[in-house]
Amino acid sequence: QSLANSIKELGLLQPIIVRSSGESNQYEIISGERRYRAFQLLEKPYIDCIVMDATDEKNSLLALAENINREDLTDYEIYLGLHSLSPELKKNKQKLAKSLGMIREDMYKYLSYEKLPSYILQDLNQQPNVLSRTAATALKKFLTDHHNQAQEAERVLEQAWTKLLKKEIEQTKLALYAEKQLIQNQQ
Repeated sequence: QSLANSIKELGLLQPIIVRSSGESNQYEIISGERRYRAFQLLEKPYIDCIVMDATDEKNSLLALAENINREDLTDYEIYLGLHSLSPELKKNKQKLAKSLGMIREDMYKYLSYEKLPSYILQDLNQQPNVLSRTAATALKKFLTDHHNQAQEAERVLEQAWTKLLKKEIEQTKLALYAEKQLIQNQQ
């Protein structure tokens, strides 16, 4: 509704991008779903669009690039978008980051989520704002640094994670807490 009000006041600032769906006069939105819905709320008969010839891979990339710039996406949700891209697109990380308008180091931080234990990912599916990409990177580093004692490291991480979910510890201190617990258990 807020976007519809803005469009009503200022007009459409950027056309949506569509591709042919294969059926005559049928199109699929690549980017601009929210703008399209705002136009529907305003009961506008048409919306300006750019018709693009896009493969499924390019379509995925364009949609992700637009969604990354939305302010309401969490770091975990951006990771899910990156994770859903085809292996071919993810092969060249530097090129992928550039095409998404992202700093390569940030992209690697987003990809840190894929190295986290499944119970953390399951919780993030329910509460995607619980863990930032920086905290995910710290947890990935903790697990990598202690791969030679992986079972014990995962055990203390699970305890720390439980404390985080109970709001007994901040996400920025999660890896440090797990590190201290691991050291204490060794003494």
